[in-house]
Amino acid sequence: LQQSLSGDPQQSPPSASPHADMTANDVVAACMDALLQNDTPWENSGLEVCYDFSSDSCRAALGGSLEEYISFASDPTVAFSVLLNAKEYQVSSVGPIIAGSMTRGPMQTILVSVTPAKGLGRTYLWTVQQERRPPRQGLWLVNDCIFVENAFALTE
Repeated sequence: LQQSLSGDPQQSPPSASPHADMTANDVVAACMDALLQNDTPWENSGLEVCYDFSSDSCRAALGGSLEEYISFASDPTVAFSVLLNAKEYQVSSVGPIIAGSMTRGPMQTILVSVTPAKGLGRTYLWTVQQERRPPRQGLWLVNDCIFVENAFALTE
């Protein structure tokens, strides 16, 4: 088992490991379920699950290490932090699987509406991609998760 920030290498957060029979939708559900109870069984265990399901490029964009990932994602000024300990979520839309290319694996987008613990609901666009390189070849991993309002701002 992976060493967690809880300090106990024998204990891992629920659904902490991606596996070959998971779909892109399963990956988003595993992340969202973990984030809804981010601090169970220990503080930030939900973020540890998300880190385990994140692609290398997603991890690198947030600093690379688990500690940097947690620091970024739990920052209250970052839109992602709304997902932590939210009340509920609902998958609003699942896009088609976009075929892989010579440079990337197949991709799928999943739109998720979230009711946060405080404040107004928000919608997030998750992009999940099937890894082409070992050791996680064939696994669906989170490439990014963007607050929809920010996603539209990127297109202007």
